[in-house]
Amino acid sequence: GISDEHRRKLLRIARQLGNPFLYTDRKSYERIAQFSQKDAAAEPFPIPRERVFLADQVVDVSRAGRPRAASPADLAFIQFSSGSTSDPKGVQLTHGNLVANTLGAIQAARLRPDDVSLSWMPLTHDMGLIGLHIFMLTAGMNVLQMPTDLFVRRPLLWMQAASRHRASVLCSPNFGYRHYLKVLGERATDGLDLARVRIIFNGAEPISASLAEEFLDRLAPAGLRRGAMYPVYGLAEASVAVSFPEPLAPMRTLSLDRHRMGVGEPLQRLPRESRDALTLVAVGRAIPNCELRIAGDDDAPLAEGRFGHIQIRGGNVTAGYFANAAATTALKTADGWTRTGDLGLIDDGQLYITGRAKEILFVN
Repeated sequence: GISDEHRRKLLRIARQLGNPFLYTDRKSYERIAQFSQKDAAAEPFPIPRERVFLADQVVDVSRAGRPRAASPADLAFIQFSSGSTSDPKGVQLTHGNLVANTLGAIQAARLRPDDVSLSWMPLTHDMGLIGLHIFMLTAGMNVLQMPTDLFVRRPLLWMQAASRHRASVLCSPNFGYRHYLKVLGERATDGLDLARVRIIFNGAEPISASLAEEFLDRLAPAGLRRGAMYPVYGLAEASVAVSFPEPLAPMRTLSLDRHRMGVGEPLQRLPRESRDALTLVAVGRAIPNCELRIAGDDDAPLAEGRFGHIQIRGGNVTAGYFANAAATTALKTADGWTRTGDLGLIDDGQLYITGRAKEILFVN
């Protein structure tokens, strides 16, 4: 963690788990243990020393481990939410959830063993760990991992590495494209060869159509295809992936009246240049092993072209939250669908995300 709030989150999660083990390095362990003693907002460190394993003390990494024969219903891991306003919620994912989402994503994106992926997404995030690591390894491709802090400090290395290693699958949230373009400035893209790139996953944040188009325009001289931009939608409760577009299809957008987007209302198209227009990017259709629908406030399905709550179900979807029965109950509808908390609509079979069902203010 890079802040006191990150460290408090870790301590809150440790207390939720009850009596966990901690695997870390000595420096990190000493830092978090000292923090829990000094910080007034933190409670005493909840993990006894005998349950802490230090990477510094591992001397024989060649000794083989014992494979765990897991069944589909066994818990694989728990994805904890940001917990910025309350205790983090732990999304329980089984091996069956992960396999269903992995196979569905590989099929939808047509990932192949001769692909090469390059990602700077951290492995502490579901898009980095599952989307750009587990998906890619399972597809049998070569996987390249760039340190996140290196991308933050020197973003131009991202496309230089993609060109050098002839990467075909890349990824970034919305902010990454802006960060890259800001540092690129008016520099020429001479020397970059991005002709082999066929997918750039764009997700994890609201997607700006104008920014995605600017990125494609700017890197077109390097051979980047316009159909490579790949806007996607997902969430931790779905393992990660919910909907993908058709690979190499042109990015689709929809400009709507921003003042007429209430739950149940029909879409009202506007010219993109209108001052009241909100331009949204299509994030495709539900991938195999996952279903989605748009529902009203009463959880009843709505017709295509109407705004509503995005709900999902399928083999990739969590059964609930760890040690949180109330949140798990609130997550599910009476007919077995999972509430995502996101709002959207379907137009011509394509999903568009319009916002969150609750008001959130992001500061810094």
